[in-house]
Amino acid sequence: MSLIDIKSIYDLSGQVAVVTGSAEGMGKEIARYLASAGATVVLADINLPGAEATAAELAQAGAKTLAVRLDQADEASVASMVKSVSTRLGSPNILVNNAAVQDRALLDDLPTSMWDKVHAVNLRGPFLCIREVARQMRADKVAGRIVNISSVGSSKMCCDSK
Repeated sequence: MSLIDIKSIYDLSGQVAVVTGSAEGMGKEIARYLASAGATVVLADINLPGAEATAAELAQAGAKTLAVRLDQADEASVASMVKSVSTRLGSPNILVNNAAVQDRALLDDLPTSMWDKVHAVNLRGPFLCIREVARQMRADKVAGRIVNISSVGSSKMCCDSK
């Protein structure tokens, strides 16, 4: 993996960026862009081996990274992640809530257990991350940005015919 030459446009040197769901896919690319801009990137994912592999790829390209396990549906996991980041790197300046789960089933085929998981990860999880990171930013008097990513997938959940 290589970094992208965007630091002249977006210089995030000295910033700590937490990206949830960054072991692969869109989160991994967001992490790469933030690292390319000079941020120290925290790869926070429930898939710790994947986050560690992505962190290693970015570090090999010259980025500063930290991989941490995060189950964003679990309040204690979120609090632990924020505490670990602030202890090791300083207060986060950037939070990108990217992690999410989905099931491609139509609403009438969706099990209640998946509905509950989607709400826990996709709604409660970002709330917990925002709350804990904002608390840390406020305590450390650090300005920052929080970016929440969502999808239009819900518009297809009930409207497609089989």
